[in-house]
Amino acid sequence: KLLNVSSLINYELLLTIGHRTTMIFRGWLICFDEFYLYQYGYG
Repeated sequence: KLLNVSSLINYELLLTIGHRTTMIFRGWLICFDEFYLYQYGYG
């Protein structure tokens, strides 16, 4: 039972970290996109 709880916590942690990483990466991509467009005069 203890092992189940610990693996569940690990799973939640992985989901949270994964989601946060995705959001950071997506935000970085959007920033990069805008920077790129701005640099090359498409924006």
